[in-house]
Amino acid sequence: MQESGFRRKTKIVATMGPAVGTLDKVRTLIASGVDLFRINCSHGSADQWSEYIQLIRSAGQELDRPTPIMLDLQGPKIRLGNLEHEIEVQDGQTVRFQVGDFLGTPELIPSNYPYLVQDVKVGDPLLIEDGKIVLTVRAIENEQVVCEVVAGGILKDRKGINLPESDLTAKTLSEKDLQDLAFAVAQEADFVAISFVRKAEDIEMARAHAKQVGENRIHFIAKIERREAIPNLRSILDCADGVMVARGDLGVEIGPHKVPMLQKEIISRANLTGKFVITATQMLDSMIERPGPTRAEASDVANAILDGTDACMLSGETASGGYPIEAVKMMAKIAREAENHPLYKYKPVSMPRGSVHQIPNGLAVAAYQTALLMDARLLIAFTNTGGSALSLSKKHPDPLVVGATINPDTARRMRAYWGVEPMLLESADSIDSMVEEISVKVKAAKLAMPGDVVILTFGYPLWATGSTNLMSILKIK
Repeated sequence: MQESGFRRKTKIVATMGPAVGTLDKVRTLIASGVDLFRINCSHGSADQWSEYIQLIRSAGQELDRPTPIMLDLQGPKIRLGNLEHEIEVQDGQTVRFQVGDFLGTPELIPSNYPYLVQDVKVGDPLLIEDGKIVLTVRAIENEQVVCEVVAGGILKDRKGINLPESDLTAKTLSEKDLQDLAFAVAQEADFVAISFVRKAEDIEMARAHAKQVGENRIHFIAKIERREAIPNLRSILDCADGVMVARGDLGVEIGPHKVPMLQKEIISRANLTGKFVITATQMLDSMIERPGPTRAEASDVANAILDGTDACMLSGETASGGYPIEAVKMMAKIAREAENHPLYKYKPVSMPRGSVHQIPNGLAVAAYQTALLMDARLLIAFTNTGGSALSLSKKHPDPLVVGATINPDTARRMRAYWGVEPMLLESADSIDSMVEEISVKVKAAKLAMPGDVVILTFGYPLWATGSTNLMSILKIK
């Protein structure tokens, strides 16, 4: 049974994990409102990821709701090594770190990062486990980094290290990432998220590698979580297919007090550039252990939606939490409530930067404005790649956007776009047959009724990429 009530436009991303690793759970997630599944390559194995992909595709087929998949690459994550036992460190204590694969003791802590000594300098902060433990580098001697504990805690195996004031030597794409990207290509994933992006060249490298191993269809999402990415945001947006506001590591890098306004800036820039944007990390974090969110979490989700995000992401809430289905349903309820509020509706049209003379983007604005004037029920984009539907989606129109396509991959991917309902067509040889088929389909889906006005956009030559150049007004019969 699909979620009912006011039709939600903000999309929901759910992370796969042991808490939802059955066909029944995945079916229920989709029925409860999940529009995009994330597989975190930092955990599990290729065999496990393959099982998740099969579950998602089987459930989507059963529900007649093919759901896109995003693989999230691990990136150059800096971690502690394995320890003899958990180690308590106290304020003012001296702690030594060394690169290597040995068992850590209170006297010497291992790290997996080969450039640790090279990348830090005296006075730099060194943060462990998302900033729960804070140290300051006091010396570098004998290939060891000597730190003073500023805020103590318990060191545990393989916990993450952040170096917020260091320019990292490591490449954004590790050998593991390249192998995982090849896996994503072989599995025909819809999206790949690249962790710790610093510059546009990181996206270009991923795209080139995907093409080298046989695929150029995947859409790449740049995760904004490193300090170095912020001044390069414009070029990253120009190069990537979308961005993720990855607030966990980002908050450690720049400080949590700076994240809310930077989130607004990233979302705004993504919308101005016409790019897909996901807001992520700890959105309903307390629902890992509780059946309901805190008021602050509900406000966080609603504010991301008011900021203009296309999608909100659940991580541990669905991957390992005790209430994964409830978390999805709660996020859907918050989204519908936010979208139905007058503060959210009626926004000025934003023209993607540099697109004034680009016909498809100009046509999207014209279609949006015509829909307002005509009180149209739907905006229908006939599209081969999904680009026309995304252009309409980025205007955040009040009418639903129907992405009509003959390409099953495009139909599946469009399900992740804000306010887009994909429909797969059989007719492809004439505008008349396309319009006739989509009219039947939208009536059957109860998206439009006889007498409703809909706005159509399409291109000539038919189905050619980037050819959208025509608009039509149709009254449903």
